[in-house]
Amino acid sequence: MTTANILPRQDIVNGLLTIERFPQYEGVWVVSAAGDLDTRTTPIFMRAVREIDAVHPSILVLDLSSVHYLAIGGVRALCAIAEQSRAHRRRLKVVARTHAVRHAIKVCGVVDQVPLCGSRSDALVGTFDRRHATSP
Repeated sequence: MTTANILPRQDIVNGLLTIERFPQYEGVWVVSAAGDLDTRTTPIFMRAVREIDAVHPSILVLDLSSVHYLAIGGVRALCAIAEQSRAHRRRLKVVARTHAVRHAIKVCGVVDQVPLCGSRSDALVGTFDRRHATSP
């Protein structure tokens, strides 16, 4: 699967979750979610991440800064993505600015498994090479 097959792509799940995926820089992909990440929406979110796997990014940023509700299924999905990233030697960064996301990850006891960042800029520090920039 090529980049052209994936982009531009936005999914809206029953008005509950919007998912966008795009390359930030060469080898760096962002999957951004806005809304609720629960049992109804998590499978669509996981599908978006699997589609990005097909282009073998070296860094994957999951931007959850606009997620207002993160259910246990969403936390389990983040753990599965983190495990898969380690298996593929891919760096994973999760942008978690909302209390709902940070709290769910903390309460579930998976803070050590899911690498959190406070902003997309923090997640992208050190990944940018101006020679390979693409527009989002």
